[in-house]
Amino acid sequence: MEKFYRAPSITNEIKFFLLNELPCLNGEQLVKVLGVLKNHQATDFESQQKIGTLLKSTNPFISNKAFEYLKNIEKLDHKVEEELNLYSRTLLSN
Repeated sequence: MEKFYRAPSITNEIKFFLLNELPCLNGEQLVKVLGVLKNHQATDFESQQKIGTLLKSTNPFISNKAFEYLKNIEKLDHKVEEELNLYSRTLLSN
């Protein structure tokens, strides 16, 4: 992961591979992959949607990491924005 993080860019194939692996990763791996994606500004709608699926994770660490990643994106996909708002309201009600 460190090589991908330090690379000047990553290909779409690598980005999509990493995005598709997200649901299978443990906490430490997830943090590293999200770091790579953030470093390479993976903020397109497809990336948002893949990361947004993690908001529904039963693991609060994973859902929170997805929330942290998505909340800093200026232009959100409408569906992802709704899911992010719902997640945010859930956090506030707990």
